[in-house]
Amino acid sequence: MQAISNVFTQLKPAKMNHLIKNALSIIGFTAAILSAGCSKKIDDEITSVDFSRLFSPTAVTTTVVGGTSVNVSWAKVTKAEHYDIELVDNGNQDFSGSSVRSVKNLDATTLTYTFKSLYGETDYSFRVKAVSADTPESKWTTVTFKSGSEQIMTRVERTDLSQTSVTLKWKTPNDVSHFMIGSNKYDISASEKTAGAKTITGLTNGTQYTAKLYYNNGVRGNRSFKTYAANPTGTNVINISSAADLATQLAAAANNSILVIPQGATFDYASAIALPKDVSVTIWGEDGINRPVIALNGLNLPLAAGTIKFANVDITGLPSNIPGGTKRNYIFNQSDSTVTEAIIFDNCIVRNFTNTPVRVQGSKNITIKKVAFNNCIVYDCGVNSAGNGTYAMVHSNTATGKITNIEFTQSTFYDIGYALILHNAAASTSVKIENCTIYNTTGNARYMIDYNTFSAGTFTIKNTIIGKTLSATATANGYRAASAPIVTNSYITSDVVFAAGAIPSVINYTNNSANLFTEPAGGNFVIKDSLFAGASTAGDSRWMP
Repeated sequence: MQAISNVFTQLKPAKMNHLIKNALSIIGFTAAILSAGCSKKIDDEITSVDFSRLFSPTAVTTTVVGGTSVNVSWAKVTKAEHYDIELVDNGNQDFSGSSVRSVKNLDATTLTYTFKSLYGETDYSFRVKAVSADTPESKWTTVTFKSGSEQIMTRVERTDLSQTSVTLKWKTPNDVSHFMIGSNKYDISASEKTAGAKTITGLTNGTQYTAKLYYNNGVRGNRSFKTYAANPTGTNVINISSAADLATQLAAAANNSILVIPQGATFDYASAIALPKDVSVTIWGEDGINRPVIALNGLNLPLAAGTIKFANVDITGLPSNIPGGTKRNYIFNQSDSTVTEAIIFDNCIVRNFTNTPVRVQGSKNITIKKVAFNNCIVYDCGVNSAGNGTYAMVHSNTATGKITNIEFTQSTFYDIGYALILHNAAASTSVKIENCTIYNTTGNARYMIDYNTFSAGTFTIKNTIIGKTLSATATANGYRAASAPIVTNSYITSDVVFAAGAIPSVINYTNNSANLFTEPAGGNFVIKDSLFAGASTAGDSRWMP
């Protein structure tokens, strides 16, 4: 660089000017060549600086709303008098087909538009151009996006199921072509399309399925369901008629017995039933539309017991299941010593008890290693006129009584007068609340979950919706324990009032329970708010829209 500088300093002014002129000529010539060589490439770009036509719209965005609508927007184009837009149901940017939706002559001040009634889970292409009478129109600006989920299917009810079939239904009139269940395709006939229903046979009993409804390539809805389970078979199975004495069979049951009771039957027992020692037993209701009803007034656990399981039954505190009768108090009210492996309620209804389904009391050593409610509906337990409730749904307030693990999964609990769990004199190993819908629980000055200063162990609340608290004096509380629960994807409505012990990390739903659920006071918790963020992930799945 120093040498070059020395050369220039030695040149005379005339020669210096001559060199500068030559250099500028070379630069100008090079720029002209480069401009000519690149002009076609630049002209082809959508953002071309081509003043002979309008600029193409920029900042084009698509926002899917509610799964089947899309808001499209773009930036203002100088000198544009109006805009033309098009939408087509493919992601190939091919606008040659008959399915193109066109909107022309949108006012120059209109920079957004909403397309409705899209097909669910479908790829779309959208494009927009600027138009003017005085200047050639712009080139198209094109973007692609995918729509969200659509739901035109109605809920699968118990009456739509059998062990090997399901009747799937949808809102009419609508364009539909076929169902997919796994890799199996089921075409919809013209008559089925008109009726809005198709029965699919050849399914496997006791199996969980998801059916997707299509119109050509677009998904228009999906529903999950489970076929009814077949009755168990084997040498340990005892089939009990509706006229038989279930209590006698239960008291004499051998280990691992399964007592099968028929649909539609009602069994009523005014006295407590003593369960046999060292026995695991299952009371299995025939799976179907009408669960068999057991009207109980108590079960007493022996000194040692295995797993006591109820499956597919309706357990009530109403004598003979007659509405308006004087409710009985408990299913389990244990005061004698026991070590019991588990008490499990699976796919059951539990209702109409003055006090509680599960209570541990007294000074004797009582250990129940697990209490679980799965796929259950539990209501009208522990409600009293004072508003503070009688007993919690799972209740232990004695230092010598311990329920090691408590699980509430895929279940609904409502009209629970006292609380969900009281276990305030001993620790547990775990408490798990997952995919539950909870409404009108927790009485005056009670805690929804109360361990006092003791540990609940591994304490989790996941995918759960907590609705209105029961306390009329606004003195219900959330939780009390040695450590806070780990909370994931769980919501509370605006009519949940916790005076203390607020549950951490819950998501606040800004409206009340009546805005979220179809008819909560009547026990119908189907999500009706289409904008609720947890509609497809939170709460008991039976209520998902």
